[in-house]
Amino acid sequence: MKSIQNMSLREETYFYLKLIRLFVKLSGMDRGMKKWLPFASLVEQGKFLEQMIYQKYKVEKPLVFNEQCRKINNILLNYDYKTPLNLKIYYDGYIYQIQDTIIYIDIKKKVAYFDNFYLPLKNIIDIEDQSSPFDVIC
Repeated sequence: MKSIQNMSLREETYFYLKLIRLFVKLSGMDRGMKKWLPFASLVEQGKFLEQMIYQKYKVEKPLVFNEQCRKINNILLNYDYKTPLNLKIYYDGYIYQIQDTIIYIDIKKKVAYFDNFYLPLKNIIDIEDQSSPFDVIC
């Protein structure tokens, strides 16, 4: 074996690489077999991609016509605060369907209060009352 002083630059680099590999192997710092992650391998990248996908599928708020407004108004005026309602709501670019009971409606603020959240009345797109099987359109 040659001494380090008599080695060429290439041989010396190869020697040090072998030495580092041996140290890593003996010290237990070996990474082992890692699966290659082609998509969202970085945490920041995953968050950014999630946000991009969330923004991509947003929709505009649908128009609520007069007949639908009257239907929503009549159901809310005649609501007995005991039966659950099927609501179709618009929130942050998405349309959600929820089934919940309204606890209180604040007419001045135009807000409906539920068990766990509150909702501005302007975000209600459609509403169905669970108590009556027939839908009455005014």
